[in-house]
Amino acid sequence: MHWFAEQGPVRCLDAAGPWVVSGGQDDQLHIYDAKHNKDLGFMMNPGDGAIPCLQFYTPPGAQNPSHLFSGSDDGSIAIWKAGGGWEHLKLMRGHKGPVRSLSVHPSGRLALSVGHDRGLRMWNLAKGRCSYTARLEAEADLVAFNASGDVRQDYASVADFIKISVLDSASKLNSEGKKEAVDSEHGGQQIVWHLNDFPYYFEDNVQHWLLWSSDRPLEQQLIAQQIAAKFPEQQWEHIMFVNPAALQSVLAIWHCHVLVRPKQQ
Repeated sequence: MHWFAEQGPVRCLDAAGPWVVSGGQDDQLHIYDAKHNKDLGFMMNPGDGAIPCLQFYTPPGAQNPSHLFSGSDDGSIAIWKAGGGWEHLKLMRGHKGPVRSLSVHPSGRLALSVGHDRGLRMWNLAKGRCSYTARLEAEADLVAFNASGDVRQDYASVADFIKISVLDSASKLNSEGKKEAVDSEHGGQQIVWHLNDFPYYFEDNVQHWLLWSSDRPLEQQLIAQQIAAKFPEQQWEHIMFVNPAALQSVLAIWHCHVLVRPKQQ
């Protein structure tokens, strides 16, 4: 079968369920029904410029995709409802130049993108905004989550992942080829703040932080000192809590949750 709908070079292509979508140099996304061999027409890029990358998102257990994500040469990422009226839902802006590649987490809650600006961005899809940025040493052409989105494919445990990625512990490969944290010979307690990027449904001005302690729980007085130093009470209001063991995602490393928001002036 052949389709000839683009008015210029095709820059990217993705397929899921019965649909195939192409992004072109002509600022358009063309939709095809591969099952019935039909051209379903086109959608105009809500950003400016060509469309260099696309990805469908299919929820776990579903046969057809629920959403389509398209990157643009102006650095924006559009979110579309897949199927039906192919409704444009959101335009997220962040990259300073063309988006080279994007990837949606299997949960559908997060996405990653890399761009011509040598930037890596993590997107909170529940809120439709960027939640994390990093500067790469070189421009990247591809970014992707692993098939399961599970850190345990690369790390011996979630605790090892936290020790290595958050607490900066040294690592080694175990017999299964997975990373394990190597405890420092010098010991000593590490206390580290880390912004929680998991997309909970908080108000837009609420930040969710985790306070990690490498080897033992923190006393209440020390927690209060840490919060006061990072979030002065003249500027911030906060609540903090420690989950009971049954609700803790990482039992091996003590941590508390701190929710903060700026005080209204």
